[in-house]
Amino acid sequence: MKLILAIFLLFSMSSYSQYQLKIKFNNGAEKIDNYKAKGWNLTSLTTGKKYHLNEMKEVTYYSENDSIHYYVIDTKTYLKSKKSRKNLARKKFEGKNIELYYVYFNWTQNHTNGVMSNNSYDEAFVKKKNEKFAYNIGYIYGAGYKGIKKRVRKYFSDCPDLINKVNKNKIKKKNTLGIVEYYNKNCAE
Repeated sequence: MKLILAIFLLFSMSSYSQYQLKIKFNNGAEKIDNYKAKGWNLTSLTTGKKYHLNEMKEVTYYSENDSIHYYVIDTKTYLKSKKSRKNLARKKFEGKNIELYYVYFNWTQNHTNGVMSNNSYDEAFVKKKNEKFAYNIGYIYGAGYKGIKKRVRKYFSDCPDLINKVNKNKIKKKNTLGIVEYYNKNCAE
């Protein structure tokens, strides 16, 4: 968990940090290098060249004992959102017609008493194979599970059995993996 937090802090904190990464670019090229990061921008410590998330397809973070693979995905908070954004995401599930990703969000909050706190959470995004965007079916802005059943009904309208199971709590609304697995097994074409 600490390793996951470290990589996402790489992209979410405004201070510079250094990381060994392998970047797979949209044009198919790959580059392993040490980078310093500020926000969504990476700068090669070898060449000084700057890269932005829009140029990347995949990012792999390397530590002494592990590596973690992330995909750059286009996301929307709601089905009818006009705004989209690119995010780094870990793939949690890949089925024949659907994928589930977890996107990590982190923000700093300044309280009225002058104390700063770091807040973080994962949001679940699903993407059917023929779609361009992944949509949020989990938390929204870390505010709990409010509205999940409504989002499940809209997104999975092609699977009435799944909607019925979620509405009747046979599949819990916060069990996004269970929702996606059920869809993949029983509803995906």
